[in-house]
Amino acid sequence: GCTLATTDGLVFSTSGNPTATEDAAQYGGNAPSEGAQEDAGVRLFTLTHQGTKLTGIIRAEKSLTHDTVRHIESDTQEILNRWI
Repeated sequence: GCTLATTDGLVFSTSGNPTATEDAAQYGGNAPSEGAQEDAGVRLFTLTHQGTKLTGIIRAEKSLTHDTVRHIESDTQEILNRWI
């Protein structure tokens, strides 16, 4: 699942990830400065939307390639820009 969290650890949005609240609290303030970061099966990335920094948290059963994470990051940014 995928979760977007604020830097103070609150859920901004989620794809229905059952651990969204816990993930947001744990990783929300720990966004990587650039690029994606992997931590025990969790991939993190950073987005900025309307001046607010958000942490993307991806939990996947299998390891994701860097390109896949970049595509998820890009698609998420596009959705935010268009709809929110």
